[in-house]
Amino acid sequence: MIIPFQDVIRIQKLRSRGYIFHSLSILTQTKKEIYLEFSSITRRNSCFAKLFLQHKRALESQTEPDKAEK
Repeated sequence: MIIPFQDVIRIQKLRSRGYIFHSLSILTQTKKEIYLEFSSITRRNSCFAKLFLQHKRALESQTEPDKAEK
C-alpha cells in the first residue's frame, strides 16, 4: 500500500494491547486509519521517527509556496 504524505493527517504511537506487539497509527484525509504492528518497541520507535520527519518535511514543502506568494 502506498500513501502520499500529503494525505497523512496524523502519525501516532499506540500502547501495546498486551506484551506481543507495538503499534503505529496513521490517519489519512479520507479518515481511514492504518495500523502498523511491530515485534519490538525499538523498531516501532525507529519507524515512527522516520515517518514523522518525512511527514513534517512534506507539510513544510506544502506551506512554502504559500509564503512565497505573499
